[in-house]
Amino acid sequence: MKKYLNLRNVAAIVACLAVVTLLSCNKNKEPSANGNEPSANGNDSGGKITIIGLPSGPAYDIDLFESGTTLNTDADRILALNSSKFLARGGVPANGGNVFYLYKGYTTEKWSNSGTNLIILLSESTVQMDFVNPKIATIPTITNGIGEINYSDFIPFGQ
Repeated sequence: MKKYLNLRNVAAIVACLAVVTLLSCNKNKEPSANGNEPSANGNDSGGKITIIGLPSGPAYDIDLFESGTTLNTDADRILALNSSKFLARGGVPANGGNVFYLYKGYTTEKWSNSGTNLIILLSESTVQMDFVNPKIATIPTITNGIGEINYSDFIPFGQ
């Protein structure tokens, strides 16, 4: 029996790749020229953390968790990322500034809640090209998804 890909299978694969590409491109939206986040609905409130004094250079990600989440090891972080304790994520590209737009979990919906939450900052390792070093955290108060944090407020964890 001869196996081959028919046109329907190829179309399904292309459609899946398009969805994955769309979701990954929306993960780290860039600010527009006027400094506002691009928004499909015109609502520019919330979902923005500014880290004052963030060293320029590498790309950065932040993960936002419920306060009290245990993150002593990489395994703790992986478990927390797959639980209800994981609230939001944001990132900036290399030399991309210090404003992180936050999105709920793994969605493209802005996170605009309030509370005292655990934020971990991960930078791109120049050797391994993955987000593991340094692992530092802080617990700021965020209001309506907006917060301002000093880089010096972050402390190492799980090293």
